Amino acid sequence: MKDTEKRADKWQAAMGVEQTEIDALAALRPALLRKIAADAISPFFDSTLEWRVMEAHRAWQEDAQRSLDEQTSSKVRDRLHAEAKQKLDAIREQITAIKESMRLDATSFDLPPIEVPDAVLPEIRVPMPLIDSRDPFAEQCRRLIDSKRYAGDND
Repeated sequence: MKDTEKRADKWQAAMGVEQTEIDALAALRPALLRKIAADAISPFFDSTLEWRVMEAHRAWQEDAQRSLDEQTSSKVRDRLHAEAKQKLDAIREQITAIKESMRLDATSFDLPPIEVPDAVLPEIRVPMPLIDSRDPFAEQCRRLIDSKRYAGDND
């Protein structure tokens, strides 16, 4: 309390505690203010409510689906499925038509040529393949036998 506060003594006598202004508490001890506020509202806050509502909703959905399944014949479900499929097919056709109407013909535009870069590979010594499938079969066999004997082309 400020020394200039004239009502301080009357407040303290009436309430039995000193008074601190909220803005001073917020500036000087914000964590304490948060704790005081949380403690003050905690009796009115159910921390399990959100979970219990979600659980009740899930249980209701299961019960409702079970009830619908029990009360609806397969003939009705098949009819509803067929109607839904028919409507979905019509919507798919509309989507296809919209996509086709939005397609542009690139030949009517003057576009720059596509420049596709070549691969950049490190310079490494690549050995010749052992066998070329274009060579006669006998030649392929001779090369394979030579490679097993570690013989070169000069042997």
